[in-house]
Amino acid sequence: MFLFDGDEPSSILFGEVEKKMMKNFTFVNVESKNYWQIDIEEFIINEEKTDFCNYLREKTGKCGVAIDIGTSIYAGP
Repeated sequence: MFLFDGDEPSSILFGEVEKKMMKNFTFVNVESKNYWQIDIEEFIINEEKTDFCNYLREKTGKCGVAIDIGTSIYAGP
């Protein structure tokens, strides 16, 4: 999974390695033992912040998304 912040498109690959994408790694902590769930700052849709994570943090104390490509489940708040 390649998530870009800028002009390049994000992408996800299954079953292969694209070596040209292997640069500038960012490591994040896994927040759940059940899924590869990571904490996120915010959802941005069409370059506009949704403020959804702030709402969730007020209610639950966290905002995360599961990025486990080993299952058919992709989940967010």
